[in-house]
Parts: sequence; structure tokens; C-alpha cells
Amino acid sequence: MLTIHQPRIEIFNLFDRLSLMVNGATVYFGAPTVAVSTFTKCALDCQLTVFDKDSSGDVTSDELAQLLATTNPADLISDVLQAAKDDQVCFNYLCELFDTNVRWRLEAAIDTALPMAPLEPGPVTPESSTINRTTMLEGRFLADSSWASILLPIAVSIFSALLFGTLFRDDNANGQILTAALYKAMLAAPLYAPVVTSSVTRMLSVVQIETEIQVIDWWQYLFSTISHFCVFGGLSAIVMYLIIYVITFENFEMNDVITGCLFTWQFNLTHMSISLIICLVVTQQLHLDGAIAVWGVGVAESMMQLFSGFFKPYKIAHIGYQIVYCMNPEFWFFSAMTRINLSSQSRTCPPKQASPLENTTLVNDFAFISNITRVNATFVDYEAKQTAHIECQNFGPESFMETYGYNNVKPYFHLLVLLGMNVLFLAACLIVATAPWRPHGILGKERKFFPGATDLDKKMGDLRAKHGQSNNAYHMFLPGAERLDRTPQFKSIVKKINTLNKLSNAALTAKRAEVLVLAEWESEKKHLQEALLGGHREVEEKEILERVQSATAMMADSPDGKSMAPRRVTPDSGEMA
Repeated sequence: MLTIHQPRIEIFNLFDRLSLMVNGATVYFGAPTVAVSTFTKCALDCQLTVFDKDSSGDVTSDELAQLLATTNPADLISDVLQAAKDDQVCFNYLCELFDTNVRWRLEAAIDTALPMAPLEPGPVTPESSTINRTTMLEGRFLADSSWASILLPIAVSIFSALLFGTLFRDDNANGQILTAALYKAMLAAPLYAPVVTSSVTRMLSVVQIETEIQVIDWWQYLFSTISHFCVFGGLSAIVMYLIIYVITFENFEMNDVITGCLFTWQFNLTHMSISLIICLVVTQQLHLDGAIAVWGVGVAESMMQLFSGFFKPYKIAHIGYQIVYCMNPEFWFFSAMTRINLSSQSRTCPPKQASPLENTTLVNDFAFISNITRVNATFVDYEAKQTAHIECQNFGPESFMETYGYNNVKPYFHLLVLLGMNVLFLAACLIVATAPWRPHGILGKERKFFPGATDLDKKMGDLRAKHGQSNNAYHMFLPGAERLDRTPQFKSIVKKINTLNKLSNAALTAKRAEVLVLAEWESEKKHLQEALLGGHREVEEKEILERVQSATAMMADSPDGKSMAPRRVTPDSGEMA
């Protein structure tokens, strides 16, 4: 007997036809109750012979020989021809099976071969939940724990946020460059250690699990895709941004956090959409080459970020997107998109009398993820009572979606889903970033200010809009060392600027340039320039220089045109002393 673990409904149908043989030899290996239930659904009008290995032990060689003796070779020939049409891999397996068991009977009865009427198997009844997950992050101790698999990515996000939020507080530019260059190397060790451990554990052990194929529709696939991205990715991104924002920056603004999360997923979805396009163009099917192409795009993009545009103000968003992507790319991409519904089948056999066939299926997650079209099969030799694990590569023309049971989902629909989600997330980013309650949007347009906005908020918003920056969404991505507008030193500087600006406005109104005391202005100008040059803030430096030039020009246009020494203003004279 042969057990193939490949969730493709055609192959399961093929083996149903192979097992449900006519001429009074319908055979089912398993519990009698399960056999009766299965054949009742198929509405078969033939003799039912059940070999109950659960109670009588293993099927002996005599029973197998008796089974083969009562089977019409014409039926087997018909199955071989049908297998050749359905799938090359399955055809090879069947040929191997026939060579070892029934070739002598086929050669003797080859002239009497007649076409066999195909028997349709029973309908596949989907379970209530269409999102049954089995990921490579789940070891044997996490196999039945859904909460553990949900909390694990969030825990990794917390760790990543604490790590990078602390590292990016360094005020030294060289320290930031070093941190940015090494962050992937530091991230790899704690994240991929459990992945490798779980994979090796599954490869070296026999996982007691049976598969049950479920054919899903396009809307179920769409729901599964969106739910995995939004729920797991959203929770991880939000937790990560909350911690990064609290650690790195002094003030806490929920709008910035929401915008940051949306931008993170915008980068993530854009990256995967580009990867999918490359996979479809280069390989025409998402097989092993497609997986390599995805990784290649990720590495190339990381190198470009590192050497060209990595240190732009939106680096925090790139870091967040890379953290989420590097947490477990197989989970976020392949496992979320090529979902296999695995469920344990109910068994009525006593645990002590279970035969080797009952629990000899090897679910190799590592090979399953690294090669999307890997076929895991188990060949059981009843006479020797040994199990040999067989792996083969499926070189068929099917895409990986069809290979894993998504018969109604084509790869181009997969691409459209990602692009559609990309557009939705981009729209959400723009809506949040340009919402009316924000002082200035990402597009730099003037918006209605929220209640309580100060003149300083408006001036800072105008300044950033002038240079193509957003008041919150764009500016929030600056690392901690560049957030001078959040430091007490810069706030005091801006306060003095506003004070001097109000004095200059009063002077323009009253035509009294004497209000600006020259000595105080020169002192403040020197202090501001030193502070700004020390903080490497070109934008604010230009703003201060513009204010200095404006005040200087204003004094040149004063009525007396003189630079006056400090004097006192007496209430009686009303003049500047």
C-alpha cells in the first residue's frame, strides 16, 4: 500500500478508484465504522471487504496475495492509464507498486484488458473552519496550541522592538550606521534558532498526523490571506511600534503609531508584490526557483537600503518592515498563502494495538517550506514491517496553489489579491496621514488645525510642508538622535524664536524698530546657531538664518536707521532707553 501526502484532490480521487475495485473486491484498510461510512457516501453497490488492522493486527502477506488474486488486472491497467493522464509523479509511484506486486498478473492478462467505468469518490466535506494552520514554527510541543502560535510572533516583535529601540537611541552617527549594518545578523540568531530546531525535530521524528484535503473557493482563500496579514501582522506591527515609539521618543502620539504601522505593511506588501511578479516572469510558476527569487529580492533590497537610501527619514518604517519580514518569511508568505488544512482524523482503534501504518506519516515541514511542491510519501512494506520515507520533486505544470489544493485559485489571482491589498493599505496610509485632525498631511497640504494647536505647531507645520515633509507621519521616522524638536533644548530655542518673532511683529505694527534690542538679538542669534549646528538640523538652521536676515532687514528699515545701544524705557517718556 502507498500513502501519499499531497493535498491535491485529483490524486486522492485516483487512489480512491484504485482502492474501490469492482468484481467483488472492494477493499478498505482501516476501522470498519470508518469504511462503512466512507463507502456509504460513495453509494457503491458492491461487496465490501474490510481488513480491520486495528483489531486483527497488520495485514499479512497471505491477505495481500488473496486481495491481488481477486482483482481484475484490467482494472489496474485502467488506473495506470488514468494516472499517466493525471500526474506523472503518481504514475511513477503506481508503476513501482505494480512492478513489485502485480506485474506477473498484468503480463498474463494484458490481452483481456477492458476499460473500467470510473467510480466517483464521495464528496469532500469541508470542516467548519477553513483556516487550520500548521506552520514550521510549531514544534511538537506547540502542535495543538493555537495561542502559542499567535503569541510567538508578538513576543518576537517585543524583543525586536526593545532591541532596536535601545540601539537607535545612540546619538553617534557612526553607531547608527553600524547598528543598521548589523541588525539583520543580530536578528537572525534569536529568530531562526527555534525554526531550525523545530524543522530538525520534525525531520528526525515521526509526527502522528493524518491529512484531510479540503478544496477551498476563491473567497475562502481571500479571507484566509487577509486574516493572516491583518491579524498576525497587525498585532505584531502595532506592538513593535508602540515599544519603539515609547523607548526612542519622549512624546507619545497615537496617530504617529498608526501611520507607522500602516506604512510598515505598505512596504511589506509592496515587497511581496514585486517578488511575486518576478517569480511569475522568471519561473512561470512558483516553485523552488520562485522561493529563491523572493529571497533574492529581499537581499537585494536590503543591500540597496544599506548603501543608498537606508538612512533617509523613513528608515524606521523600513526597519519595521524588515523586522516583520525577517521574523519568519515562510510564515508570512508561503505558509499564509499556500495554506494546507491539516486535521487529525478520529480513530476508534485501541492505542496499544495500533499498527505501524496508523502513525507512519512523516510531515517534513522543513522540506515542505523550502520546496513548495515537495511530495512527502510513505511506502509501507507489510511483510517486512518497515517504513521507508520517499521524497520526490513534482515537475508538473501546476502552480503551487493548485498543488496544495487551491484548484480554483490561480497564481494571477494570487497576485491580484496582493496588489489589491497593497492598494487598500496605501489608501489607509494616505487617509490616516492626511486626515483633518492632523496639522499637516503627508502631501504637505494645509489642513484645518485641531483645537488647541499653537502658533508653534502651525509654524513647524508650515516649515515642514515647505520642505516636502509631513508634520507627523513623515517626521516620525527620524531616529532618536535627530528628533531635536522633542528635546528640551530645542523646545527652549523655539520658544525664544517665537518670543523674538512676536517682538518683531509688534515692531512692524508700531513702526518702532527700537523694540528689538540689538545686543540681546546678537546674543540669541549666536546661541541658536551654535545649538543648531551641533544638532545637524539644516532645516531649522535655514529657518533661523531666515529669521535673522528678516530681523536685520527690519532694523535697516527702521525710522532712524541706526543701531542703538541698550536703553531703559521709562513710563514717562515712553521711549526706549
